[in-house]
Amino acid sequence: MIKISQLDKSFKNKGSRQEVLKQIDLDFQPGQIIGLVAPNGTGKSTLINLIMGYLRPTAGTIEIDGARYKNEGQRVKIHHKIVTLPDQFDLEPALSGLDHLKLYTGAYGHDKDRVTKIIDQLNMSGYVKKAVSSYSLGMRQRLVFAMVLAADADYLMLDEVMNGLDLNNVELLSDILRALRDSGKTLIIASHILANLQSIADRIIFLHHGKVVLDSIQQQDEQLFVKADLTDTELAKLPDVLSHHAINSVGYRRLFPVSTQGYDYVIREIKKISPAEISFGTRNLEDYYWKFFGQEQSAV
Repeated sequence: MIKISQLDKSFKNKGSRQEVLKQIDLDFQPGQIIGLVAPNGTGKSTLINLIMGYLRPTAGTIEIDGARYKNEGQRVKIHHKIVTLPDQFDLEPALSGLDHLKLYTGAYGHDKDRVTKIIDQLNMSGYVKKAVSSYSLGMRQRLVFAMVLAADADYLMLDEVMNGLDLNNVELLSDILRALRDSGKTLIIASHILANLQSIADRIIFLHHGKVVLDSIQQQDEQLFVKADLTDTELAKLPDVLSHHAINSVGYRRLFPVSTQGYDYVIREIKKISPAEISFGTRNLEDYYWKFFGQEQSAV
């Protein structure tokens, strides 16, 4: 288990200190995919770097299976249990993908025979022996993900793991991530691809202004809404009992709590003033993103 207690992180900035994370209390259990959501520059990568021991907390503690980054011996012990997605810029252009995978497997003390399975699993056999300098963005992304698989660690820190991938490879990696979760591994995924994150994560955490503003288990019972895209002018034409309870979401999407009035009544009133497509359900991640960050920037 990863246990984070009263975690603060700040950086010096022109004579003052900029707080990036404030009073973070979280724990991550085995067999979970945790989605981490926040706008760029608001603490996602900092949190991952702290968990990896690349940064030191300003205050608070991080424990991984009861161990802390107290000394080099503890650091080595922890880093055999945890792996982060390498940056594509860290790849050696002159080496092949196969070279990288063998190096990673050796560094984590695993049998190099597992490399063949990973290559087949990610459909890399057609290019894995070529120099990385010849790879496309998507090929490089599959390689860095393959390096994570080669480590076979208990805890996976994945920052924008779907970056540069086409839809087929997004689905391929999603299936692999679910299988890793089902095998008991813990995956923390920072991503802006909200639809994909919603489809694979068991738990979603939103960071805003350095604090946790949402920590939600997926698939739990939630408030139901009628959803429709309505302009401000159209919204104003609805009865006050609806317009005053409408919740703004992405773009012109409006959410109407069904508890306010009956489902049929809400649909009927919307159809009187707009031909908008109407849907029914709980809030999705885009809706939550808009709730917390919509006034600062739109979801990507």
